[in-house]
Amino acid sequence: MYSNIRELMVPLLAIRTIAGVWAQATAPSMPEAIINLNKFNGACEAKLTSMMRDKSYQCNYNVK
Repeated sequence: MYSNIRELMVPLLAIRTIAGVWAQATAPSMPEAIINLNKFNGACEAKLTSMMRDKSYQCNYNVK
């Protein structure tokens, strides 16, 4: 009984390894819309100045 299980383990491990490699090789690619959206990934910082009537307002603008 022990030797039968041992004889089956090697082919099962080989099949499992091949299946894992095949699954990683055929992983779906990202849609182009997501790739383009990733271009905006990061942090931005800007100083804004707003004019309302005769007054000037300044603020810092941060986006992550």
